[in-house]
Formats: sequence, structure tokens, C-alpha cells
Amino acid sequence: MKRREFLKKSAFASIPIIGAGLSTSCETVNNSESDGNWSSDFEIMTEAARFEAATIRTYQEAAETIFVSDVSTPDEVKQTATLYSGHHSEHLALFNQNFEGHDGFPPVLINDEQPDSRLDSLTTYTEVLQLALQMEFEAAQFYFSRMNDQLTTRKVRKIFADVLPMEVGHMVSYKMVLGQSPALDEGLFQNFGTGL
Repeated sequence: MKRREFLKKSAFASIPIIGAGLSTSCETVNNSESDGNWSSDFEIMTEAARFEAATIRTYQEAAETIFVSDVSTPDEVKQTATLYSGHHSEHLALFNQNFEGHDGFPPVLINDEQPDSRLDSLTTYTEVLQLALQMEFEAAQFYFSRMNDQLTTRKVRKIFADVLPMEVGHMVSYKMVLGQSPALDEGLFQNFGTGL
């Protein structure tokens, strides 16, 4: 799914300032540098790809165990999990596409990564949603901090700028589902620049 399409469908897109800010500000890369350290940037993108693959594995594991065994899980939650797992698959495919033709950067495969170990102790879909919210926050923080502090090439920074709003959208959606109000406030973003 394209970023603009996702933003139009997301709940927070109806908030004029936030919806407009995310759909436009992330489109622009301020640094016109095109000859940065692409090898270093691809190493960072490999980290991102591995995180995406692990997130997909986590969604799959949850869907096959907890979501199935917990009969109280609403259908909307299952559908959302399937949709968001699909978004992460698209991100991984995008990264792998960019690795093609670059020696030393093989594709990252989903089955080579493990589900998040925090999933092991969870027993209800609500707990899984809380973990998903945390993972989406960690992903958004990763993309934001690397894009602003470490990436040097326009190409990879643009890729990260395209992925970041989708992670934020996932966060806001999960906060809404979990009844955390307000779902969107300044606290949502306050730790993005601290790095991981």
C-alpha cells in the first residue's frame, strides 16, 4: 500500500494538522547529497529489514496461537493484524529490492528471523496488542532517528521517510483499539529522536 493511500484511510488523517504534516513533510528530503556512504546506509537498512522480518514472524506466531485460542478476540483485531503484517511484508520487499545487485547485501528472509521473544509470555490478544504497539513505536523511533542522524544518501533516507508514517499510523490505531486516550498527542513523538 502506498503511503499517501494509507494516510488517507488512517483515523488520524482526518486531523488536518497531523494528516497534512505527515503526508507532506516526510515526502521531502532536505539534504540533496547523493554521494553519501551508501554501504553504511545499506547496513542500517539491513537492520530495518531484519526488524521487519521479525515483526512479520511475531504477527504470524500470534495469529497462529493466541488469536486462534483466545475466542474473545474481535474479528477487527484479526483483520487489522493481517493488514499490518502485510504492510511490513511490503516494507521488507522494498528493502530486499534495493539490496539486489549490491554485493554483501543479500535479501533478508522472513524465516531467518525469530518472533519477538516478548511474545512467549503473553496469553491474551490484549497483551499481544500492547506488544504490537510497543514494536511499532520501536520501529518508528528507529526509522526517525536513523533518517535524521545517521543516513547519508538521499535514496535510503527517502525510503525511510516513506515507511515512517505507516509505523506511526499503526501506533495510533493500536492506541485507539486499546482505548488509550488521546490516541494522538505530543507524548507519542517525544522519544523519537533519542535513538535505540
